[in-house]
Amino acid sequence: MKHAFDFKILKRAILSLLICIPAVTGAAQAASLDKAGAEMVRRVFQAALTAQDKAVQARGIRLEMDGALAVEPAETYYAVTFPHLKAVWPDGRVFDMGILSLNAQPADGSGRWKVTMALPTPMVLLEKNGAESLRIEPGVQKASGIWREDLGAFSTFDSAYENVMIHSAGGAMTTRIGKLALHHAFTKGADGFWSGPVEAALDNIQAEGTSPGAGAFKASLRSFSLKGEVQGYDPAHAGSLGSRMTGASPGGIFLSVLPFLPDATGGFKQEIALAGLSVMLKNAADGSDMPVTLSSARAGTSLGNLRSNTGDLSVRLGLEQLSADPRIPGISPFVPSDLKIEGLLTSFPVQNVAALLKTMAATPPGPASGLAGMTMMLSLPGLLSEAGSALDLPASFIKGADYRVDLSGGMVADSQAANGFKGKIRTVFQGVDRVLEKSRGMIAQGSLQAPQLRKIVEAMEYVKSVARVEQDGAGAARHILEYEMTPDGRFLLNGQPFSIPLPGLGGSMRAVPVAPVVAQ
Repeated sequence: MKHAFDFKILKRAILSLLICIPAVTGAAQAASLDKAGAEMVRRVFQAALTAQDKAVQARGIRLEMDGALAVEPAETYYAVTFPHLKAVWPDGRVFDMGILSLNAQPADGSGRWKVTMALPTPMVLLEKNGAESLRIEPGVQKASGIWREDLGAFSTFDSAYENVMIHSAGGAMTTRIGKLALHHAFTKGADGFWSGPVEAALDNIQAEGTSPGAGAFKASLRSFSLKGEVQGYDPAHAGSLGSRMTGASPGGIFLSVLPFLPDATGGFKQEIALAGLSVMLKNAADGSDMPVTLSSARAGTSLGNLRSNTGDLSVRLGLEQLSADPRIPGISPFVPSDLKIEGLLTSFPVQNVAALLKTMAATPPGPASGLAGMTMMLSLPGLLSEAGSALDLPASFIKGADYRVDLSGGMVADSQAANGFKGKIRTVFQGVDRVLEKSRGMIAQGSLQAPQLRKIVEAMEYVKSVARVEQDGAGAARHILEYEMTPDGRFLLNGQPFSIPLPGLGGSMRAVPVAPVVAQ
């Protein structure tokens, strides 16, 4: 494929058409399920399609509509059939979405509609020369939900798709998903905010094809799941948050989105897990097989209490039994087979920091904005100390065939500490000598990964130069580095004062002894 395809845009192109439903519910509630009511619904849908066309044009995309939007009343619902829809990108690519259809039926309670729908099949992405580069066939499908006018979205939604087929790069790769299921269920709390679970599950995923320069490959994944929870969602602010993200640069998002995130939600959790990954690659040089397998992997994040000054953030990452064939030169000796990484930030002053960021966002560029940024940096240590913010690093590790690295410790904001923080982080390296020996041997043999291997050698030499060495139960060396920031402002490495000049600023990655700092 000549162009990388943005699947976020693809998702929006398919689902954003449904934004018109809130307006439809209001019109349809006031009308009978007859021809007159159907005409009211049709006009509202047509206006929504026109508005959606203008919205995607702001992103440089044109929405083409072939045919007329049709709405027919049945005994208990409206049958809505969209025109044939195509999204056209500025570079000439066309995503042919086909014809979307749905049924909307009044549900119990004012402003609630039961909606069932069917995605068009197939949906096709065409390059500017008309060649097909992506084809999506949803297979057997079932999707329904309850649309709430006061939420402006589905309060509950369930869908299941079986034998989903995705053909890409003109047939160069084919992916089959045995089953795809989506679910969410939001309820409105006494505070007027919405909360509930969000889940996605994919089973029996298989892919095969050819990769440029690497030959044929096959891959399979037994299962993939995402389990999450939305806490205190406020639809009134969520829309403005989305508009702030449109067209914003990564740096712009920092000031235009993050300060307003607590307005849109009180927090969220998500946990991603996969199991049974197997990939078989072909060595382009000699045609031999190069297998990669992974028993399981998981990653999770959570943000909580965002509408308070005691917010928390946790990050979790882990994998088990990753294996890469030794014939992949320069990779397999250092690929971690198992790892577990966790971090927890607690008592973060979300509201106070958000207020400072909002001030920065509202300050015009120039000297005033620089002053606002400086005020933020000077205020932050005090805010963290007042809130009692703490960073906890539970027992984490990364393990390979020849090494293991363990990490633990934490830092606490403390207004009485000379640097505003105090704490200790302990790192234990096992297998340093084995990694050095293997890296140097591969460099001597002319490995194509020699530049990366030299960086590994430099890092391991640094560890050996500053670490405290102990013996484990089997008599093997364990290189220990304990970094500490003391309340009186000293930086200690294994109990001794030190500093680390930053690379590129006249120093090297070497610990430099310094005179102890005496508290005043």
